[in-house]
Amino acid sequence: MDLTDSVLNYNNTENAKIHGKLNLKNKIIYLEDFYFKENKFLGTINLDKEYLNLKANLLESNLNNYYKDTNVKYRVMGVVNIWGNYDDVRAVAQVNLDSIYYRGKKIPDLFLKLSYVNGDLSKISETGKLNLTELKILGENGFNIIEAEGYLDIFSKEFNIKLGNENLAIKDIEYLVNDYKLSGKLNLNFEASGTIKGKMKYELNLKSTGLKYNNVTIDKISAKMSGNEKKLNVEYLEMNYGNNMLKSEGEFNIEKNTYDFSVKAKDFDLGIFNIILGEKAKVRKSLM
Repeated sequence: MDLTDSVLNYNNTENAKIHGKLNLKNKIIYLEDFYFKENKFLGTINLDKEYLNLKANLLESNLNNYYKDTNVKYRVMGVVNIWGNYDDVRAVAQVNLDSIYYRGKKIPDLFLKLSYVNGDLSKISETGKLNLTELKILGENGFNIIEAEGYLDIFSKEFNIKLGNENLAIKDIEYLVNDYKLSGKLNLNFEASGTIKGKMKYELNLKSTGLKYNNVTIDKISAKMSGNEKKLNVEYLEMNYGNNMLKSEGEFNIEKNTYDFSVKAKDFDLGIFNIILGEKAKVRKSLM
């Protein structure tokens, strides 16, 4: 039979239009060109055995509405294969996420290959574990700039992600950092773990040669940083600038948006810190 436009309310989310072709035979529902909002489904649902086997073509602009998170907005496009018993749903997917914003700030587009296990159909937004087998962070023109892997446990909200690029050209992410007027290449490795909307920790290792800020060239730079949701600790920051060495350490208070650094340098123009960090920086100098 053909199901004309109907409205579905699921888990107190916004009303969603559903329509398409479906048939019921021998307690099996056959879906053909069946739409949930803009998402297209085909496959079977065995009511007697409580088993499903579906393919979904996704086009979703308001996925965050299903878990009531207003901090993140994004669009999803891709293909998902779903199968399993109602209380043990599994899936594999290839999806693109674009138009991503976190608290109003633009985030790079993403390409993901992932799997989903241990889901419960009646509590699909609260159960299961997502494993990222491949994650690519894309540049403005859609090419790969950073690769990552990780997981998200939907029930516990725990996550882990690792990403890196040994030869990242800043021009590829210029649209994200254009306020800082940077250029050059980076060797970047980053790992973060924690819980969504809870405690987290992360670590960043960074190396670069020929990094430029405005018209200032920093010959070499290496840094190790770590922190949590409240504070970023600069364990060390070393750079060569104007044939002189600088060593620094300090912290950035994320909540207050303030800096406090100590610097060891000899014949080093610390004006570069004032240029980069701005009026909220406090820099202390001691001679090496």
